[in-house]
Amino acid sequence: MAGLLPRDLFEFLFDITEPELRQGVTTRISMPRINMYEEKDTLFIQVEAPGFEEKDITISITNNTLRISGQKSAEKKQKGRRYFVNEITKASFTRVINLPYPIDEEKAEAYFENGILTIKLPKLTEKKKGINIIPIKKK
Repeated sequence: MAGLLPRDLFEFLFDITEPELRQGVTTRISMPRINMYEEKDTLFIQVEAPGFEEKDITISITNNTLRISGQKSAEKKQKGRRYFVNEITKASFTRVINLPYPIDEEKAEAYFENGILTIKLPKLTEKKKGINIIPIKKK
């Protein structure tokens, strides 16, 4: 890696070459930044997703694991235009988050505004877990 020029370093780090950049190859953003915090009995997760729209994002919960993924298309080149720079490409991201406690999936909500996805996850109460306590009786 010693002696690499800036462009060579970029290509080495991202395994992408200049012709691929010009062709509008998909940019993969594997770990978008998040905030995760709790208020009362609700967990909030905020995800940075600039350039994405609500329709581009998928959220799922499985086994106390939250998976957020997004995929957007590149602007189509239009006839009659002569592009000098064409850097707005397709992009995708995935973020998998282990949740600190069980949540009530039926009451989960998500909002998307100004490139920030906010996910609201209420805690699952013991009553809703379906746990039945069976008392031990004397014979």
